[in-house]
Amino acid sequence: MVYAVSRRACIGDDASQTALGTVSDKTNGISNRLNLIPDYISTVVPRGVIPYPSIIMNNSNAGLAYLKGTGVIEPNYSFSGYPIGGIEFLKSLIIHESVGHGFGLLADEYEDYQNGWEKEEIPESKKNRLKLDQARGLCFNVSLTDDPTTVYWSHLIGHPRYPYVGIYEGGDHYGWGVWRSELESSMRSSYNYLYFNAICRELLVKRILELSGEGYSFEKFLQTDSDEGRPYKGTSVQHPFGVKRNGWVHHPPVMLDEQ
Repeated sequence: MVYAVSRRACIGDDASQTALGTVSDKTNGISNRLNLIPDYISTVVPRGVIPYPSIIMNNSNAGLAYLKGTGVIEPNYSFSGYPIGGIEFLKSLIIHESVGHGFGLLADEYEDYQNGWEKEEIPESKKNRLKLDQARGLCFNVSLTDDPTTVYWSHLIGHPRYPYVGIYEGGDHYGWGVWRSELESSMRSSYNYLYFNAICRELLVKRILELSGEGYSFEKFLQTDSDEGRPYKGTSVQHPFGVKRNGWVHHPPVMLDEQ
């Protein structure tokens, strides 16, 4: 951990007043050029190690992740605002932004309600964006098809270890036209849950083993996997979740090579 003491207690619109140059942003909640962060990272991360820094700010915005492609060669960055909800909310927020987006390259699984509580269908432009992200190796925890034979988690559907894995509509900020694998996950709700669904867990383990050079296999994943903490374990009750643009919000990860 590195402390970065700013001139202001909370971030605002003046980058010179915060140690890391973080400012509020109407589009993504926060904004950062990332040019000051590597100096802080280098004090604790050995040369040759790829860092995935998690920056905690004093502000009420939920969070944002900056991704550089698959992040294998360069680091990804995640920002989490210390909210009114306190330390428990912050804990789940860091897991969502830093572990889920920043390291795991996972997509959001919730709906983003922009017009009241009405769900929206994913537009063609967003479909194309998701296809591009998946071609880069990101966002395999959501799908543009509900075909159980072609979704990325098809091997988990019907598996005796994962009877709760299926196909549920809603994800990647839209209520219709995009699907996820389970009712709940940290990528769907970071308000209370510290649980990654099965496909997210597998993607995280796969990434760890591949980056370490050990190599991944499904058998290795099964040996140590656990669904401890799964919400509504043993039930089929659905807990709907979404976020409104005028409240605390998460924002989709920003791809740095598209800026």
